[in-house]
Amino acid sequence: MLTKIEGEQIDYIVATKMNKGLVRRIFEQKAWFPQDDGYWTSSFQYKAHGWDAPRRVVVVRKDARKHPSTGGKLLFPEIEEFEKYKYAAFVTNMDLSDELIWQLYTISGLIARTESVSCGTITASMGSVWMISM
Repeated sequence: MLTKIEGEQIDYIVATKMNKGLVRRIFEQKAWFPQDDGYWTSSFQYKAHGWDAPRRVVVVRKDARKHPSTGGKLLFPEIEEFEKYKYAAFVTNMDLSDELIWQLYTISGLIARTESVSCGTITASMGSVWMISM
């Protein structure tokens, strides 16, 4: 699907599943940048199984104690240093800051829920930018 979208030269932000390789890469990530109170972002190049090339992944780490109703996934509950964090990951071809990628995806979800613009797996379109849940 991503190759087809890229072939059409469409900008996208895709919420991606946490496979073992991605979880390992998140665990190895050392550079986290604070955004809001209890939120950090980071990004890196990652090539998932089945992808023809590496793509940029933006990860949001959320302090679940400060934000108990936050979405995301607990990835390392058995490791004390990480037990309080939930993570969400997004694949994108856009050259924007990690924080802006996260905000755009969050806003698109609000648009989809409030205006019912959902269409299959595509949750919202903002001009030529597609926000997709996989």
